[in-house]
Amino acid sequence: MKKETIKRKKMIAALICGMLGCVFLCSGDWLMMYGDTAYHGETYWLTEGTAQIPAWRNTLSMLVAFPAIILYVISLFSAEEFIKTENHKKIYHYLTVFGFTP
Repeated sequence: MKKETIKRKKMIAALICGMLGCVFLCSGDWLMMYGDTAYHGETYWLTEGTAQIPAWRNTLSMLVAFPAIILYVISLFSAEEFIKTENHKKIYHYLTVFGFTP
């Protein structure tokens, strides 16, 4: 197989990993935040729906986030191939690792 074909397949696989990670994270956020938008008091971000999140939705959201992070890591580290200079690759690598540390 040609080198360009292999590189194209890796790029497509990385793109699919990134999109799946996005779908997983969005579904986890939907599980946590979907509900009644009414609120009382000064904390507008603590809605009635958020205050009454059942434990199973919180657990499921955390379980969905785990594969999402792994898919994002695969996607972002494979994007490193497209950076031309070695110095910039190294900077990108360390910034990506630092970004995923928390």
